[in-house]
Amino acid sequence: MAEETRRFPRDRLFWYALAAFGGATLFALPMDSWLASRVTLPAVESPIRSETVWLAEWRLVLGAVSLLLVNGVWVPIAEEFLWRGHVQPQLQASLPLGAAITLTAVLFSLKHAVVDASLGRFFFITAFGLIVGFVAARRRWQAAAVLHMTVNILATTLILVARLLVP
Repeated sequence: MAEETRRFPRDRLFWYALAAFGGATLFALPMDSWLASRVTLPAVESPIRSETVWLAEWRLVLGAVSLLLVNGVWVPIAEEFLWRGHVQPQLQASLPLGAAITLTAVLFSLKHAVVDASLGRFFFITAFGLIVGFVAARRRWQAAAVLHMTVNILATTLILVARLLVP
């Protein structure tokens, strides 16, 4: 039996949501900058401290490599496996494709909003969630994971380079 071809979302909700969340990101970023300059989140100190420091001369390299592995590889695979591999297909069973992709993207972004506390990132991540949701619907969740990994590795690398250039 031939596999059903997954088509580009035809319902308007997908396109309206992509345009709305993409446009809202542009308006929310200045607000985020304004809030970030006025709001300080409390720092949490760890009760576990060790006086032993191993490989201290390698700390910058090991920190960068571990950040790239976790943020660039492990997290995208885990997130796409959950959101586009399980949640989105369950929603697709009872909703039109565009609505399932949109709802998954919003839920995915709400999870990030709790961690990031950023309205601009909420909109940006929702728009990104729409794109990877479409990729997953068109291909498979693994293709969405590759796209997610590529974006995270690029963003993490740019942040690391910027931190090296601006001490």
